[in-house]
Amino acid sequence: MKITIWHFPTSTQWRRFSWFFFFYRIVLLHN
Repeated sequence: MKITIWHFPTSTQWRRFSWFFFFYRIVLLHN
């Protein structure tokens, strides 16, 4: 199951979700 969020950032919710996911990944990597 693959979710391509960076391909179609049309909705604001998708954008926020992508940002949140990105930040979460950064935090996990730095942690």
